[in-house]
Amino acid sequence: MTLPLGLMAQYWDMGIFLGGANYNGDFVDKGSLIVLKETHFAYGALVRYNLTKKISFRGSIYKGYISGSDNNASSNYNKKFTRNLSFRSPVMDIGAKAEYNILPYKTGHFRYKYAPFIFLGVSYLKFNPQAYYNGKWVNLQPLGTEGQGIPLYKDRAYSLSQIVIPFGLGWKQSIGRYINLGFEITAVKTFTDYLDDVSTTYVATADLIKAHGQIAANLSNRTGEVGERIEYTDKNMRGNPKNKDWYYFAGFTITYSILGNMCMGY
Repeated sequence: MTLPLGLMAQYWDMGIFLGGANYNGDFVDKGSLIVLKETHFAYGALVRYNLTKKISFRGSIYKGYISGSDNNASSNYNKKFTRNLSFRSPVMDIGAKAEYNILPYKTGHFRYKYAPFIFLGVSYLKFNPQAYYNGKWVNLQPLGTEGQGIPLYKDRAYSLSQIVIPFGLGWKQSIGRYINLGFEITAVKTFTDYLDDVSTTYVATADLIKAHGQIAANLSNRTGEVGERIEYTDKNMRGNPKNKDWYYFAGFTITYSILGNMCMGY
């Protein structure tokens, strides 16, 4: 009995990801994609089900940090220096993706041993923006730095988890009988402008102190740390609410294929 062509091609990979993470948001100058020096180490694990030589499905969990600072602002954005804000956030991305190999690919095959590929999927994101203050990292979301928790600004509330859309491209290469090496770049579309805890307008200092305390007011408006403190109200922009934030992973994968008794020449 001869098995169908597609069925015979099915096998599993499992392995690791090592690379970097970065982001695009209110700490990146207009017209730029990322700030390269804000790239941080990222790592993860993945498992891939190869349905055919062209189509695969994978699950993964990637972790890393993203960050940004007004100290990186170009000379064309001096207002950002005055703003004096900065952040970091851990990110954990648990995702499922469909891959399409532009060329046929199979681990250990003498002919189909490399392929560029593209992918699209869905992920569950967890993040937690923090600011460095008085020698320690402080979680920003509970402080409501843009008025979250105040009835007048209830539309600014944000969750520390959400569903996001990852997509990207890569290259994979079969090394020997069971090993695959790859390089991939992932861009992730989010539906929040608060990966960095910055989105819209300031809130009056007195209102923040009354609702959330002095630390919230200090971390909402840090102008006094680099000069004379500028007192802002909700008529003054703190960020740009027109664009949602993005984050990125780029790096290398190494996976091991469970091929069973499949022939290398198939």
